[in-house]
Amino acid sequence: MDNLGWLIVIGVCGFLIWVIYSSVAYIFMPGKVEKKLVVVVQNAEKSIEGILREIMLRQRLLGKNTRLVIVDINSQDRTIEIIERLAYPQNYISLISLDNEKQLEQVLQRYRSQDDVVISQYS
Repeated sequence: MDNLGWLIVIGVCGFLIWVIYSSVAYIFMPGKVEKKLVVVVQNAEKSIEGILREIMLRQRLLGKNTRLVIVDINSQDRTIEIIERLAYPQNYISLISLDNEKQLEQVLQRYRSQDDVVISQYS
């Protein structure tokens, strides 16, 4: 094997060691919740699973411990079902179901008053 081949093998091994270390650190040393990510959704069944899985993957790889608060505004599709399925094994995902957008401002106001909160909307 030439020098480039060895460099690639060493790079891949280093990456795998980093992924394993990050996963072990995340599982056995969770620490305190650093931030809350509030995600506002409405009828987002086509995208919500990908969004939540991406957030969970990034948390695991980066060793972050972020609480996810999913605020659903009266979705008429399978959005809530998908969120509940993904939230079941995780202890850091919370779901708030609202009947209308008027209630949303009250919920967001409560979270805006807290430190380390990021709010994002998807529909």
